[in-house]
Amino acid sequence: MDEQKKYKSVCVVDENGFFRTVQRAYRNPRDPSTFLLKPNAIDTDPPDHKKLRNYFAKWDHINEKWEYIDKDEKSEETDYTTAELYQNMTDLEKETEALRILTFVRNERLKDTDVYVLRAFEANEPVEEDIRNYRDQLRKLPNQIRDGVFEKPVMSEKFLENEERIRKTPASELIIFKDWPKTPEKITHGI
Repeated sequence: MDEQKKYKSVCVVDENGFFRTVQRAYRNPRDPSTFLLKPNAIDTDPPDHKKLRNYFAKWDHINEKWEYIDKDEKSEETDYTTAELYQNMTDLEKETEALRILTFVRNERLKDTDVYVLRAFEANEPVEEDIRNYRDQLRKLPNQIRDGVFEKPVMSEKFLENEERIRKTPASELIIFKDWPKTPEKITHGI
């Protein structure tokens, strides 16, 4: 196993199958012949980077290949602006969307700490206590919100801005939630 690579690159897609990024998949310590893939990870080569300037890459699970969709094409789903969709949402839909965004941000923050857990695992050392506590607090958030320990997040008014500004806004700023756990100093979040 010492000569085998500890990881390999895999593609990550969103819930609709669109290419998002490439990330590392590490060997399974219980079965070194396999790799541990995160949800929405696909063990395939990334799409042609030259085509990504003008096209979205979408994974075709049936034919197991990338489809390229022209970025200029408008689908029926994108006829409304985000502001229009936001204004027409019911309170329950806004609550559900705010929780979905919170879960997304929480998952991204957990990913930002994965490297520290993997380093500790590879060095056969325990994970630092502040990282372990932070990850534990992040994992508990949805249940604590459901149980009424913390107030539910709400969608911010940023959804009323123009499309370009919304796209450039970090997901954590699209909701109002004041009970995030304190981030350890060594962690930087890109979201």
